[in-house]
Amino acid sequence: MAGSDLKILVGLALAFAVGCLLNVLAAVIKLDADRDPNAVVLTVIIFYFLAPWPNIMCKRCGGDGMDFDGSGNVWRDMGFFLTGFLIVSGLALPLALQQADEIGLAAMVMSIAGGVVIYGSVAAYSHVFSNKSEF
Repeated sequence: MAGSDLKILVGLALAFAVGCLLNVLAAVIKLDADRDPNAVVLTVIIFYFLAPWPNIMCKRCGGDGMDFDGSGNVWRDMGFFLTGFLIVSGLALPLALQQADEIGLAAMVMSIAGGVVIYGSVAAYSHVFSNKSEF
């Protein structure tokens, strides 16, 4: 591993840790005067850990046998769709919890910001360290 790869890896690990910290702080710090902390916000982290797995699994399953129109890879498209579904669910859950008056506005903003940082670091890692010879 070259020195620049190590710097990128450390930077992405730091970004991932900051995203996790934002989500945990959104759940445990009393941000609003009229609300107690609510740990249900931590369920968002599950979506961001599950989000890259459809792409990982469907990239490995791709083949020529299930192309409907002959031009694309159905497995890869299904992986993109499921990943997008999990990302949107992870972003929409804090919004829905805030609208249901379970969490405050500050906790919602911290949770969404943490989720964006978490998935951004995972996506950057998979982009930077992907093996270009596989494609």
